[in-house]
Amino acid sequence: MAIAGLPDFWASDFATGTAEQLDVAFADGSTASLDADSAIAVDFTDKTRRIKLLRGRAYFDVAKDMQRPFVVEAASGVTTALGTRFAVHEWDGTVTIAVEESAVSVVAPNRSTVRIGVGQNVSYGEDGMGAIGGVDLASEMAWRRGKLIFEDKPLRQVVADVNRYRKGTIKVTDRRLNDLRISGIFDIRDPEGVLDAIAAALPVRLTRLTDYLILVRPA
Repeated sequence: MAIAGLPDFWASDFATGTAEQLDVAFADGSTASLDADSAIAVDFTDKTRRIKLLRGRAYFDVAKDMQRPFVVEAASGVTTALGTRFAVHEWDGTVTIAVEESAVSVVAPNRSTVRIGVGQNVSYGEDGMGAIGGVDLASEMAWRRGKLIFEDKPLRQVVADVNRYRKGTIKVTDRRLNDLRISGIFDIRDPEGVLDAIAAALPVRLTRLTDYLILVRPA
């Protein structure tokens, strides 16, 4: 779903590379924190404040402005907030929104809509909106403190996150492995530690074709 008045193609205004993070301050007093391998495009006018998350994950601390809604588009869905703190995370074709303060309205690509508040999250994809869930905010925002905390997360999400912090690509070769669950606390400076945990905890084996390509296969 495109937002009226916005181009279909956006060039990034702010971006991070592998293992990089970036804090951005906007003229209205709002801020954004970009996780590794993330990018946003910004379009602030006198009527609205619009951001497109082109890839990755970003945390927004929104300054109150009753005349101009703050809108974040990601993967054909839209999140709207007024005076709030929240994170938007695009991973493997899925978008997850988590709220730290106040509330946001989320519209999925199929136009289904929900409202979530403090300590809640929701995910959407091309098939529509998922169920609203509770979230441990300390874990959800741990990347801002140099940690990756996974609590019963699917392997496909863990791999998507680790790929942001490691040069090269980790690829799961069998879709049946994608929903295997993993938990753990890791330092973002040591993505290899996550790989060691995956190999130890799950029925998989890691094949290193090169330093830049690792395959996750069934054991």
